Amino acid sequence: MKKVAIIGGGLSGLTAAFYLARQNKNIDWQVYEASARFGGHIKTVHKQGYIIEKGPDSFLARKPAGMQLIHDLKLDSELVKNATGQSYIYQNKIFHPIPEGSIMGIPTKLKPFLKSKLFSPLGKVRVLYELIKPADRSKEDQSLGDFFEKRFGKEMVTHLIEPLFSGIYAGNLYQMSLRATYPAMETLLNENGSILKGLRKQRVQTTGTKQTIGAFRTLKGGMTQLVDELVKQLPAERCHLNKAIENIEKKKIDIIYYSKMEK
Repeated sequence: MKKVAIIGGGLSGLTAAFYLARQNKNIDWQVYEASARFGGHIKTVHKQGYIIEKGPDSFLARKPAGMQLIHDLKLDSELVKNATGQSYIYQNKIFHPIPEGSIMGIPTKLKPFLKSKLFSPLGKVRVLYELIKPADRSKEDQSLGDFFEKRFGKEMVTHLIEPLFSGIYAGNLYQMSLRATYPAMETLLNENGSILKGLRKQRVQTTGTKQTIGAFRTLKGGMTQLVDELVKQLPAERCHLNKAIENIEKKKIDIIYYSKMEK
């Protein structure tokens, strides 16, 4: 019998355990979470009738793995779509609507973007400069933060792109790989010499329009509902809280799935 140690009880670790449990009964898997709760960055708060996410607030429906997990957990009826056609960024105690025609915050329509009060005049000029800025076709991978900052400037990243991406990936934009998370943006740049030009050529779903059915999904009970259902469907005796892995003896473990290491 093979032994698998899953280090970290966040969404990735619990999902790995869930599919191991479904696929092969001859694998002795164990989940080890250093903290006192499962879920990692995912944390939903229910307060005064509102659902507040302290971590990621949704996931992309176009990513098949997420939708497949929902289906396999039999949570299809619990899915909630962002069908309002409008999302907001909270800044300086004001809710600023994301400009109509945006794709992950990047504008494809100039008029709504220029009218937005989310950016300073200089910040808007810097974004538009991307249309003529020479393309840096790097052979090496880079972080999402570095990539977008080079193309659109710091203000665009901090005011809009970073909040949107952090809501999905719950991580530091400057520590996330461009090619692992959003390679399509690099492809657009390489093929068109400009991300703005490339997006305006394509017929893709944008945010801020009344006809838009949002690209994001969550659950009626918030993202923690997904974690709770995973834990519910896993054998409790194999999921360990307050257990930090300090070392591993290779001869005793055949496979190691690494999710997150906490001390």
